[in-house]
Amino acid sequence: IKTTKTLNNLALLFKNLGDYKTSKEIFEKVLKIKENHFGIDHIETTITLQNLGINYFLLNEWRL
Repeated sequence: IKTTKTLNNLALLFKNLGDYKTSKEIFEKVLKIKENHFGIDHIETTITLQNLGINYFLLNEWRL
């Protein structure tokens, strides 16, 4: 789980630098790890989903 914290920070760094595509790819990896470790209903997984959703919005890849 320490790895996910590091990857999460790296994804946030890329997002803040404007590299939303790389950030999204990293958040997707973090999400898979957290879903396997915590399950889909855990707050840690939900936070990653929120971060990933922000990236989808910034990339204009969201759908209602």
